[in-house]
Amino acid sequence: MAENRSVPIDFYGERAYWFTIVTGIFGLDIFISNLMLLWIAASAEEIRSVTANLFTINLALGNALVGSFYAFFQPFVLIFGANHPILCEICGMGNIMFAMSFLYTPTLMAACRFYTVTRLPSSSYNKLISLAFFTKSGAVTLLIICWSYGLLFCSILLYNGQLGEDPNGFCAAKAFTSVVLYIFYNMGLIIFALITGITTFIYYRRLRQVCR
Repeated sequence: MAENRSVPIDFYGERAYWFTIVTGIFGLDIFISNLMLLWIAASAEEIRSVTANLFTINLALGNALVGSFYAFFQPFVLIFGANHPILCEICGMGNIMFAMSFLYTPTLMAACRFYTVTRLPSSSYNKLISLAFFTKSGAVTLLIICWSYGLLFCSILLYNGQLGEDPNGFCAAKAFTSVVLYIFYNMGLIIFALITGITTFIYYRRLRQVCR
């Protein structure tokens, strides 16, 4: 096991192999169910033509990727991760990126529902809001920006050698060696999660008030 890591594979012992089988089955279920949703969306133009559905499709994509990691990639990390740290880095990068999609997608869905419900012929929203939530190209661009943020965030951590946590902790978490990187991680992920959660709450609260 690489240095500067906590909770090595030895801590789990033989239980790790049973654990990865169980989580692999759950991952396969997540992967197949969300893959079916993506297949339905891909085969039905009526679904893809609704801008709001693009955010739901994006959430299904994130779930499918998470499921694929648990079902297909995790066993390789368990067996070869100690001698091949690149596997742990890939898992850590994917784990954070996919988790980010779970954070910002519900916020985008809440915002889209709010603006759709409150939209009237006489309404005049900001041009960026209208572009992002009422046009397919704008919604896709917004999602690409969100995924790019996750990729950039992970790339900075990867470049500085701070990635390495796989979904089940078989590679263990690497301790931060820099205060700046620790602050960057907290601001980039934890504060980001807090902001998206609060924003989602605000949009749904405003939507409830409108629908009364």
